[in-house]
Amino acid sequence: MYHNKIIKEKGMKSVKFALAPLSAMVLLSFCAHAGTQGNNGDTIIVRSSTIESTTVNELADYGNKLQVITREEIQRSGPSSDLNQVLQQYVPGLYVSLGQGAYGYGKYSFMGGRPDDTLILIDGVRLNNRLFGGIYLDTLPLIAIDRIEVLQGAQSLSFGTQAISGVINIVTKKPTSEVLSGEFSVGADTDKGRYGEGYIEKAFDNDIGKTGLMAWVTRSKSDGYQPYRDSDYNGTIGQKKRGYDVTSVGVQVTQTIADAAQLQGFYQYTQADLDMVSPNHHRQAMNKRDHHLATVSFEHFLSADTSYSIRAHLNDWNTRYDRSRYLADGSVDIQNDDSYWGFRDYGIQAQVKSYLFGDNEFVLGTDNQWYKGKDEVMKIETDTAKANAVYLQVRPDVPVLPELKPSLGVRYERFEGGQDATVWMASTKYEVNEKLNLRGQVGTAFKLPNAEQLFVNDESKQTIGDANLKAETSKNIEAGFDYLTQWENGGAWQFGATAYAREINDLITTVKVGKYDKWVNGDGEIRTKGVVLSTKLNFDESWYVSGDITRNWLDTKNGATLNDIPELFTRGRIGYDAPAKQWGAELAARYVGELKSGGDTYGHYTVFDASAYLYVDHAQQHKLTLLVENLFDRDYPAGLTSNGLEKVDNLGRPLTAELRYTYRF
Repeated sequence: MYHNKIIKEKGMKSVKFALAPLSAMVLLSFCAHAGTQGNNGDTIIVRSSTIESTTVNELADYGNKLQVITREEIQRSGPSSDLNQVLQQYVPGLYVSLGQGAYGYGKYSFMGGRPDDTLILIDGVRLNNRLFGGIYLDTLPLIAIDRIEVLQGAQSLSFGTQAISGVINIVTKKPTSEVLSGEFSVGADTDKGRYGEGYIEKAFDNDIGKTGLMAWVTRSKSDGYQPYRDSDYNGTIGQKKRGYDVTSVGVQVTQTIADAAQLQGFYQYTQADLDMVSPNHHRQAMNKRDHHLATVSFEHFLSADTSYSIRAHLNDWNTRYDRSRYLADGSVDIQNDDSYWGFRDYGIQAQVKSYLFGDNEFVLGTDNQWYKGKDEVMKIETDTAKANAVYLQVRPDVPVLPELKPSLGVRYERFEGGQDATVWMASTKYEVNEKLNLRGQVGTAFKLPNAEQLFVNDESKQTIGDANLKAETSKNIEAGFDYLTQWENGGAWQFGATAYAREINDLITTVKVGKYDKWVNGDGEIRTKGVVLSTKLNFDESWYVSGDITRNWLDTKNGATLNDIPELFTRGRIGYDAPAKQWGAELAARYVGELKSGGDTYGHYTVFDASAYLYVDHAQQHKLTLLVENLFDRDYPAGLTSNGLEKVDNLGRPLTAELRYTYRF
């Protein structure tokens, strides 16, 4: 009885913590709304962009660097491409390594950060899981994506944990066509891969506004490629190629209400069979995955000066893992037989914005998330963990300097076990003229411990967690500028530069406690600084060149380590689009400098990719696309893996070509 009472009281405190800011937000909304009732004839003007991008675009207006990957760029990203390959190709400052090709786990480093220092959003809500804190983007189909928005720098004020080095917001397609329309594609590649995908959409008026409906389906299957050299295998190997079979179906529903409110609902189901290969006595391994992803967003403009939004999400991931190997005598050792690992993350975020005391904008929000995870492979099992946060941001108007757009905010977050974190951020943007903008930000960020670090109890791997771990904290500063000039012939030149510095403390790491490795908050420090330069030159409406370069300086203290972060990497591309974009072609190159993994180094490679497209009819309904990755078949290491005897190269994808046909109606 006493134990049940404690649980109930803890639950009530969590609910009260979540409801208190919501109540304050509702009160503020109606007070601000009442202050504007005097002029009922005013037209409500939506000051922000679509609901899925509102926060991201507003942060860009106040000094945070924003990059946007367009739908056209997504379609040019490579053969049998997934989201990881798109990010690898187009985001300045972001390094992505794909050790085993499409639909595989990637390694990430954004602005010199570790893989889980970057937060992924879908339509403005969190996608990173809390089981390992990782980023699993391999089962998000590109057909459902309209664009990708990338914010550089720490963003914990608005988005919470893991937004230490940046935020990537995946914006899904929205139905807009008032006639039934859609697109279907089929393709095949030289890895014996084949795929098909399609979507249909329609928008129509009704009594309360406009409804939009969209549905899509995609299927990709491939034998894959061999990610290790024959000479690097140890022992008997039963499976050398890493293949995949992925199917996704999804729907999107939108509803505008009297031009003052909008509601969006997104649901996607993915079923995937993903091979996992190893160079060490490997026989067979497969992840069998079921993934449900759902989001609901609502935004309402009470007046031209006041609005509120509510977002909810569910990320339900379930995997069954089979793994076996050959022993020295040739017999088979079953290591995992239908072992389960998965997680369920769900949450609700609410925010109100209002102009008060003149043109000073106030943003008040609450962010509440619940997590549950289990891993029979690594022996992790958790009760539901919770995290609740409130944040406030002020965007003051400066009448004497209207070109200046400053902002200042603070966030308080409390999570399971009574630990908490408080962060702040100040940023500004200064419009020197119509061509040149200056920007900068300074503040702190945090990263909560994940479920593995909190709750792992794996006797076989002799690893234990600590339920009382504190959040990692970081200090950040960033400054830069953006320049854009346009010419009468349709040409333009844009150039941007960003310098950053970051220090991370209270590092979560492992120490020896008897025979166990225990997760603790250690004394280690990570200090990184760097520069990101990017440019694009459109000579006219047909020819263009672009490029970016990132230089990171990495420093660690008191035993901290950093792995798989390049000190230097750069990309460039040149392309041509014929008049009316009837056909076009592009050549791209990327260079990656030295990387470290433990005491070993690798990297120093250049890879070329190419693409071309042709509309075979003037109505541009029938399209042929040729995509080529690793044009010169460069043999290069995308990472390092142990074969039980030594570290060996995990090879990037070899020369691969895909021919694709697309029909639009």
